[in-house]
Amino acid sequence: MLDLSKLRLFYWVAKYGSYTKASKEIDLSQPSLVRQMQALEESLGCKLFNRHFRGISLTQEGEKLFETTIKILAEADTLEKSLKSTQEPIKETLKIGTTTGISADWLVRFIPGFVEQYPHIKLNVLSYTTDFDLDKNNIDVAIRNKIEGEKDLIQKHLYTFDFKLYASKEYLEKYGYPQTAKDLDNHRLIGFADDEKVMFQEVDILLQGDTVERKKRDYFITINSNIAEFRLAEQGVGIASIWPGLSLLKNSSLVEVLPSVKSMSIDIYYIYHKHVYNTEKVELLYAHIKKVLHDGKLGI
Repeated sequence: MLDLSKLRLFYWVAKYGSYTKASKEIDLSQPSLVRQMQALEESLGCKLFNRHFRGISLTQEGEKLFETTIKILAEADTLEKSLKSTQEPIKETLKIGTTTGISADWLVRFIPGFVEQYPHIKLNVLSYTTDFDLDKNNIDVAIRNKIEGEKDLIQKHLYTFDFKLYASKEYLEKYGYPQTAKDLDNHRLIGFADDEKVMFQEVDILLQGDTVERKKRDYFITINSNIAEFRLAEQGVGIASIWPGLSLLKNSSLVEVLPSVKSMSIDIYYIYHKHVYNTEKVELLYAHIKKVLHDGKLGI
C-alpha cells in the first residue's frame, strides 16, 4: 500500500528535481529525505529517479507516479478540508511574486476584499524590479509578464496595462508641446531603468523613436520605479510613460502628451505550476481578481 506521507515527500522532490531544494521546502534533512525516497523505490519495486551531476530527474515510472501523486494528494487535501468544514478554516499562506509597480498601485486594490472574504489565507507579497524565478523563491503565484518556453506553468491572462505619455504644464511651457513622436528627440525623457534584467522596459517604447528600427533615444534620466517616474514628471523633470489608471494621477496636474499616438500595451498573467496539488488558495485569488475586474470595481 502506498504511504501517503512518503508520497508527499516524493511530490516535492519530483517538483523541484532536487533533494536540496525539497529538503528546504519541507524542513527535513537531505539524508533523511534520500532514505525515504529509497524506501519508496524499494516498496514499489522500481526506480523513480535518474541521478546525474546536475541533480535528479524522473524515470518513466517516476513520471507516472508523479501524475498520480498530484491527484491523490489533491483528493486527500479536499477530503481533509471537507471533514474539517464545520471547524475553523485551516490557516494558509499564499506567496505572491510580482513587480514593485504592480504591487504598489494595482495589486493592493484587490487585497482588502480578498482578506475580508478569506481571513484564513495570509498573503505574503514579494516585489521585484528584475526577473524572478518561482522555484528559487518558493513562490505560489507570479503576477507578471508571460514567461516564454515554460511548459510546466499555467499562465492565465489577467490584465492589460495601456501606457500614455505625461508631463507637467511647467515642463511643457518651458520646453514646448511635442506635436509628433519625432519631436520627442528634442525633449527630456524619463525612462525605466536601462538594464536587460529589468522587467517591463517595453513600457517606454513610446519614447524610443518612431522609425521601424526604433533607434533608441537618450534618456535624460532612468529609474526602476513607475511611482518615481510619476514624481519626476510631476516635478517638471521631463516626459514619462505612465499608466493612466495610476491612482496618483487622479489628483495630479500632469498633462497627456501626444494623445493621438497609440499607447504601449503590456499584458500581465497569473502564473503558477501545473504540478501543484493544493490549488484552492491559488484559484481563489485568481477568481477574486477577475470578479473585481469584471464588476468594474478597480477604481480606474
